[in-house]
Amino acid sequence: MTLEELSRYDGKDGRPAYVAYKNIVYDVTESDMWQNGEHQDEHVAGEDLTEAMSFAPHSDDVFDGFKVVAKLSTKDEAKPPIAQKTKSKDNIDTKNKLRKWYQLYHPHAVSAHFPIALHFFAAGMDIAFFYEPVEKFEQGTYYAFLSATLFGLVAIVAGVYSWWINYSFAKLKPLVIKLYTAIFTTVIGLIAVSLHVSDPQIAYKTEALTIFYHFSIFITVPAVVVLGFYGGKITWGQKIND
Repeated sequence: MTLEELSRYDGKDGRPAYVAYKNIVYDVTESDMWQNGEHQDEHVAGEDLTEAMSFAPHSDDVFDGFKVVAKLSTKDEAKPPIAQKTKSKDNIDTKNKLRKWYQLYHPHAVSAHFPIALHFFAAGMDIAFFYEPVEKFEQGTYYAFLSATLFGLVAIVAGVYSWWINYSFAKLKPLVIKLYTAIFTTVIGLIAVSLHVSDPQIAYKTEALTIFYHFSIFITVPAVVVLGFYGGKITWGQKIND
């Protein structure tokens, strides 16, 4: 398949959407990421995306889930520039620079791992507190949970930045689930921390708010498991829309 032939498969008006990468042509017609032949308002189907992949937030493993339909022949053909029809060149260049910075420092991945680990640690300390209700376990539980909640706020900000820079706020299932779960976890955490601030002895009592306080510490564990699962799905999964 030549570049000219490839350009006919632009995903418009019911036509299939094909893209090429390293001389292999893939059918992305059924992908939610290529609706109407457009990807993140930056790329269009019917093109060779080999050069553009250097700015992508994912590896070339994403192509493994798509059907190979042809090999691309570029011999004696002038390669057209990558089309980015809906944004100005300055905006594209700025976003690509920010994406490169993100790929270099991974702010969301770095910030997200701390609250996940701390939520597990807080739950473990709370179990120890139930076994032996002494101050060291109570304080360990509280400060681990407090730290997890504060780091969670940072992770949300970094995650929203990642969502914008890498996916242009596309409403993909894993991203939406991660956002709602992170907000739920943080809100629960802030409420529980507020209860402890207002009553430092709340963990020792038997009232309803005490039950809620301990429940909050444990309910965040499955929540961060969900966050980790969908984070891994985004990073390694080939079918992000599942």
